[in-house]
Order: sequence, then structure tokens, then C-alpha cells
Amino acid sequence: MSRILGIDPGKINCGLCFINDKEFKTWKISIFKAESKLEKINQLVQLEIEIDNVFREFEPTIMFHEGISFGEKFGVAESGKIEYILQRTAFNHGIPFTVLSNMTIRRFLGISKGEKTKDLISLAIYKKFNQEFASQDQRDSFAIAKCGEAILAGEFQLIAPKKPSKKKVVK
Repeated sequence: MSRILGIDPGKINCGLCFINDKEFKTWKISIFKAESKLEKINQLVQLEIEIDNVFREFEPTIMFHEGISFGEKFGVAESGKIEYILQRTAFNHGIPFTVLSNMTIRRFLGISKGEKTKDLISLAIYKKFNQEFASQDQRDSFAIAKCGEAILAGEFQLIAPKKPSKKKVVK
């Protein structure tokens, strides 16, 4: 059985979910809010230390995390640094990882492309897994970990199956 670590990356709060033999634990890492450039560097160092501690304590066999988005409120550059910290830490521990897009996670939960409210994610998780969470970070990390678990079990495809085209035949 895989020991799955699902991470919803964030600069202030980073949601984590660890699944082992159908049992799970969710929590979040809260990092202080940075104002100056030096504080931002310290913030990233602190995040790296915290993530490394998670790898040491839980010893995951695989990690799934949500990829950066161009709509991130703190910018693509900051998101990229956080993604790099996650991937480098996994690499240093010899753990393979898969980056999941927001749309892949939504497809896994059965949320259509046009639906945008965060409440739908909570509702979909409740309907599918009968689970509720104290924070959005924990909820999202759970969805990421469960999506990864389904991918590993062959119950969900990482790439959406192509729909047959509906071309009109001209006579």
C-alpha cells in the first residue's frame, strides 16, 4: 500500500493530507506573513524546514500536489518557489511526485468546468467521501490525496479521456 502525501501549496497556509491504508490525517502548516524581502526568504526557508519534517515523520512513498496557477493571489513567481521547495524536498527524500492541475482535481470530484464556487468542492467531497474539514487548506489537500489514491488504484485517469467529435457530414 502506498503512503500518500497530498499537498495544497500556499505561502501563508499549506494544506497537507497523509493517507495510509485508508486512514488519513489532514492538517495545515501556517507560515508567518512576510512583508520585507528578507522576511520572504525566511518564510520560504521555514516552509522548506516544515515540509522536510513532514517527509521525515510520515515517510510517504509518493507525493501529489496541486500545481501553480496563473491566477494565484501572490503571483506566479512566489508559487513557483513553493512548488520548487515541494519537489526538491521530495527528490531529496527519493519520493516520486505528480503535479495535479486544479481542473484534474475538479474532474475527479465531478465538478464541471464552468462551476467556480469553493462551496461546490466542499459539497462534492462530502457527497463522495462523507467528510468535512475545518479549513479550505485541509479540504483541498484531502481532495488532492484522494485523487492521487484513485490514480494509483487505476480508478481515475490523470488525463481526461477524449470525447468523440461530433463533425457534421456534408452531403
